[in-house]
Amino acid sequence: MARPKKDANCVEARQRIIDGFWTLLEERRLSDITIGMVVEQAQCNRGTFYYHFESLDALLHEAIERELLVERDIPGMIFELACGIEDSPSQRLGEANELYRLSLIMDRGGLDLVAEEAKRTIVGMWTALLVPGQAELPEPTREVIEYFTSGTLGLISYRFAREKEGRPASSTIATDDFLKRNAAFVIEQVARYQGMTEADVLARLHMASCLMHQARA
Repeated sequence: MARPKKDANCVEARQRIIDGFWTLLEERRLSDITIGMVVEQAQCNRGTFYYHFESLDALLHEAIERELLVERDIPGMIFELACGIEDSPSQRLGEANELYRLSLIMDRGGLDLVAEEAKRTIVGMWTALLVPGQAELPEPTREVIEYFTSGTLGLISYRFAREKEGRPASSTIATDDFLKRNAAFVIEQVARYQGMTEADVLARLHMASCLMHQARA
């Protein structure tokens, strides 16, 4: 294997590799991208690549994590959508559509990978909210939360695909109705499985939402 270049350990080299991956994704399916393509696009060698990433999967997971959590708090947005208090939840969803790279990777075959990372984070948020101090949620509660997360991400991916094809996205009214109905279902089922009232679940959600807004301010 080629030795890392002199600048291999610098932040710029790592960023070039990540940017090279996104550039390749513009024209290729996720499954078609190789390490050789990435290093050529990033103008580095394999030694430099492996200095920063153990594998292509490691690069992929960091790229997704950055888009989900650093560039925009998508798990936080989905968590707040479950409160069901947005006058126009589709407007919040539209904020996610501005995150081009996240929509791109879902469109190129990475929806399951994005959903896996998002669900892991969101389930952790709900766990802290509903059973603080415990390791995990009961399985039925977890499944409901993962269902809502997957559905919301699927809607983001669907809207992106339609816009890319030059077709209008689904109507705001239809999207709002879908999200509000799903939010109501989540609250109802979580309350049922946790032995709580819906009002108690909503109160905890609203408190967590307020804390999230304060943290962003």
